[in-house]
Amino acid sequence: MSPRFLYLYVFLTGAAVMGIEMAASRLIAPYFGTSLMVWANIIGIILLAMSAGYFVGGRLADKRPEPRILFTLSLSAGIILTAIPFVSQWLFHFLTGGILATPVRTVLLAFAGTLLVFSPPIFLLAMVSPYAIRLSTPSAADAGKIAGRLYAFSTLGSLLGTFAPSFWLIPTIGTRATLFLSAFIIMALSAWGLKRWWAVVLALLPLLLLWFAPQSVKGAQVLWEKETPYQYVQVIKQADQSTALVYNEGGGIQSIARPHHGLAPQDYYDYYLVLPFLRKEPNPKAWILGSAGGTMLGLFEHWVRPTIPDLTLTGVEIDPDVIPLGQKYFGLTGSEGPVVNADARTFLHTRSDQADLIVVDAYTQQIYIPFHLSTQEFYQDVKTHLTPGGILALNINAISPSSRLLQSFQHTLATVFPYTYILPVPGSLNYVLLAASQPINLTQAEDKIPLELSPFYQAYRENLKPASNQEGLILTDDKAPVEFLTDQMIWQTLLQTVSSHSEETNLPSSSSASTATFPNPTVSAPPPAATVSPAPSPLNPTGPAPSTTDTAQALSLSDQGLKQYYARDYPAALSRFNQALALDPACYQALNGKGATYAFQGRYAEGIALIEQAIQLNPSFAYAHFNLGLANELAGRWDAGIKAYLDAIHLDAKDPWSYYGIASIYGRQGNVEKVLEYLQQAIALDPVVKEVARTEQDFAPVQKDSRFQSLVKP
Repeated sequence: MSPRFLYLYVFLTGAAVMGIEMAASRLIAPYFGTSLMVWANIIGIILLAMSAGYFVGGRLADKRPEPRILFTLSLSAGIILTAIPFVSQWLFHFLTGGILATPVRTVLLAFAGTLLVFSPPIFLLAMVSPYAIRLSTPSAADAGKIAGRLYAFSTLGSLLGTFAPSFWLIPTIGTRATLFLSAFIIMALSAWGLKRWWAVVLALLPLLLLWFAPQSVKGAQVLWEKETPYQYVQVIKQADQSTALVYNEGGGIQSIARPHHGLAPQDYYDYYLVLPFLRKEPNPKAWILGSAGGTMLGLFEHWVRPTIPDLTLTGVEIDPDVIPLGQKYFGLTGSEGPVVNADARTFLHTRSDQADLIVVDAYTQQIYIPFHLSTQEFYQDVKTHLTPGGILALNINAISPSSRLLQSFQHTLATVFPYTYILPVPGSLNYVLLAASQPINLTQAEDKIPLELSPFYQAYRENLKPASNQEGLILTDDKAPVEFLTDQMIWQTLLQTVSSHSEETNLPSSSSASTATFPNPTVSAPPPAATVSPAPSPLNPTGPAPSTTDTAQALSLSDQGLKQYYARDYPAALSRFNQALALDPACYQALNGKGATYAFQGRYAEGIALIEQAIQLNPSFAYAHFNLGLANELAGRWDAGIKAYLDAIHLDAKDPWSYYGIASIYGRQGNVEKVLEYLQQAIALDPVVKEVARTEQDFAPVQKDSRFQSLVKP
């Protein structure tokens, strides 16, 4: 065997090992993300497989020092590598069910997926080095010199395998094609060493696949997709005709373009639109750090600039491939302002000017705030770039105000800014944090706020509070465990969900409960609970039937829960509904109320299941059909929502709020004809509907239509 060929052989197999590691991160990212724990899994598994390969390879080389075995091992590794793009897609989708579940589950599944997919070829390729040393060492006197050379060439190959895929191959030809190319090189070398025709034929397989390989890891019916240097990106057209920018596994939407730049009470970024009106300067300057597809830029341009024409906007986005998507898919015209390609912190370092509003909206892996954008040092830098009355705004996802993650951000901000505030976004798990060097005066915006933004301004008036600054960590560049705090919060949510389900074994359960944002109630006065029919006996009775007294007490508790539900005191409402169901599991009023409450807490599937059970117990219960429509609307299942509202109308044709519910869904879709059709019927039944509709955010896409304005005018 030629020594030169052997050095080339170990050089390229070394490159393949690191190429697989780089590609592994890209294959795993669309399903498990690329957080620190996922990278730890990848590196750990690679090192474990290499250790095992070195050990077994050394023993096998001593027993059977035959070149044929060495090349057969690498040929086998190439065959497995060729199959990885197909096997991994199926396996990872099977493990995750197509979604990112919880960080704890992510650790276990990412470990299992990496072990099953990537350890076999790495194990086989790791056997090459000890085998090559054994075949190249004619005497013990030269062992050290030859081993040093071979390891040097192998390591240099690993260097190539690190940089070539990262900076050239993966961004240029995609992850699959990179793996096919690596497999072809390994198999071609192996076929040369084996000198067998069948090995040459096998080596051609990845070459053929390379020719036809798509440039993305996951296929879907999307408008645009690409593996950028930072992430896997998709632009998706959703059922409601909005356009969404989705990163990696799709656990979160980074930008969404609603028709006509529509506003929605659950969208935390809509609340930022109020902030320029709190400034006295006639020409405020706003920086959006983390502009993604440009949703906020488009909203500021559409809703704020008509009133404040001298508003200056600048977006900052780290991924250069994402920036052009704003004009192509997300309704930007280019008049909004420049979008700078930079990391948010680097952007600040390069600016000597100041802004009146700085919005930090950068996320990684959908749920993690980048740690370097969460620290005391970062906020000090932000402070120096704010005008004296300037405002910093950011959003935190948290399960409750007592979340340690949320408290840590509040505490950290309070060490930099003398005035910090918190605004819970109604009906969601989002909290908008504001920080400033001067007190924020809400009253000065009273005469300037456009009508469309008045509900958001009112939310500030009613719910903006000084932020707590006594609890939580102070996050610094040296210590900012943002990922850990986020994982801890979600783990607590998982435990609470499991505990809640264990306490409710006599009630229907669901496979999942969403922790994403969800819309706020759009109905001011649902149909009265009294308009019900007597309930039939339970469909599936278990245990003794409740007494008449128990049934009466259950109905009384359900009524109490309904009042608390109307007051949006959801924890108290759930407590009453649970008490009612403990007395009478067939209390369909309580099932209906509990289901609606769950829907407003984002537990859509569970809420819908409970409401459907109430309908099974009493199919003529119009209020349950209404709530089923509402729950489906909140869940984004608009066709199902309209159907349920129509069922409610069939049972009670004089219920204005079912007509209103249908109109609000069509409002979100921008279908003005249908809005007018159903809203007219709702107003005819109850003139109060007109007042509600005037400030209803669901109608934002059609608010400028003269017919709509005429219909809802006082």
